[in-house]
Amino acid sequence: MSEQNGVDHWSNRESRNEDSADLAAKGYDLRLLCLNPTSCRDVVSADLTKYDEVWARIFSGVDTVIHLAGEPRPTANWDTILPLNITLLLNVLEAMRQYGGSKMIYASSNWVVAGYRFSTGK
Repeated sequence: MSEQNGVDHWSNRESRNEDSADLAAKGYDLRLLCLNPTSCRDVVSADLTKYDEVWARIFSGVDTVIHLAGEPRPTANWDTILPLNITLLLNVLEAMRQYGGSKMIYASSNWVVAGYRFSTGK
């Protein structure tokens, strides 16, 4: 398998070490970014809600970005949704524009439809 490059803003999952090890064993060159509250040695600690050239440069030469970060709770308020679901995504897209990455795999939260469902009573 040819080497692949990717950036992922992992959620705080206990299995991320096993997942990244499996992908690395298959020939993928991973660059992992997140708040990194568990201080995982393979993950770059970065707050993607604040654009910073330090973490943005990590996107240089990346083929694909897997973006899994965001506030998943459908009852979250706008003050939480704005930075975690919108600003963060825009910052990742800007880093891709500046440094590379023409493809993105994006997992949206259920907020996209759940907020509508609650507002309409359906």
